[in-house]
Amino acid sequence: GGVIVDGGGNLYGVAERGGTFGVGTLFKIPSGSNQPIVLAHFDGTNGAFPASSLTADPSGNLYGTTMNGGDFGYGTVGHLRLLAAMGAHTIGVDVDPFLTALYDQPSDQGAFPPGAARAGSVKLVLGRWPAEPRVVTEVGGGHQVILAKNVLKRGYFHPTEPVGPRQKFDLGVTDDAFLAALHAALAPGGVVMIYNVSPRPARPGERYRPHADGRCPFSRSSLEAAGFEIVALDRDDGAAMRAHARALAWDTSMGMDLETDLFAMFTLLRRRS
Repeated sequence: GGVIVDGGGNLYGVAERGGTFGVGTLFKIPSGSNQPIVLAHFDGTNGAFPASSLTADPSGNLYGTTMNGGDFGYGTVGHLRLLAAMGAHTIGVDVDPFLTALYDQPSDQGAFPPGAARAGSVKLVLGRWPAEPRVVTEVGGGHQVILAKNVLKRGYFHPTEPVGPRQKFDLGVTDDAFLAALHAALAPGGVVMIYNVSPRPARPGERYRPHADGRCPFSRSSLEAAGFEIVALDRDDGAAMRAHARALAWDTSMGMDLETDLFAMFTLLRRRS
């Protein structure tokens, strides 16, 4: 994408490729310099292949999107607001402390749309769920739907090859304890959707790509032992995701080979009534 300039003449932009992990960077070029400074390396967990030019709000906060990898900020605040606009009461959970600066305005949370007769709501919770009791309390229970997007990947929790610490997630609890908490947070009949969009796996001789292993990190037996009805486990949704990408012109505007570099799968679980 292009670059943007702040009031001090500093330039900010993203590179779709390159960086420590090969999936893009966020950079700054200080005023009066021609040397870029890398502010962040995308690694799949915080996004991959930044797809758009940055935008800035009046406070100087930067916004952008990535084609793959983690969704930047509480599962994407824009998605939460979209659901809230249809009357849903949504809660986003994230562990990145930077987000307290990114979403620090009173209007970032609460009823949405403000003043609407049938407004839903957005609540943002920072911390590790369910490892931190405070976070468990703030998230609460009785939920009808819990959605995990591009986070609960086997490559992040149980990679098939050694990976660096920045590429592996730690739930802070055992798999069984996590699943028990997930089950307890649902209303009877409530569902969990684990949806993962992934790039192609590494070819022979290439570095292992944990963000490309989008399978559910939990075994069938552990899911059933936690009390879930398994509606679908690692079901291929690549065709639908590629159709979505074509509608957004990822193939023509970004030169992305959708057939060979874009995949998706989901796991759908239901708490038995």
